Amino acid sequence: YDIFTPDNFYWIKNNVKKIAGEWRLHTQEMKQKFLLFRDFYLRKFENFKIFFVDYDSNFFDITNEVWSNDFVSKYGWVNIYIDNR
Repeated sequence: YDIFTPDNFYWIKNNVKKIAGEWRLHTQEMKQKFLLFRDFYLRKFENFKIFFVDYDSNFFDITNEVWSNDFVSKYGWVNIYIDNR
């Protein structure tokens, strides 16, 4: 989470073409950081996908769920892929 800051966000937005990462949501602090990331940074990207991977390695596209109020309580971790080209 800490790489997305007001000081470096526009550099990232203007210079980084692809971003991939796993966002953990196990603690209240991580949930709050994710909500800040979602509300202030993720919405500034037009092309992204979010997946949940279960314990059997099944991938579920949950991109459309990210804006719901219960997102952080429903998932323990998510994978986010941003195509910023």
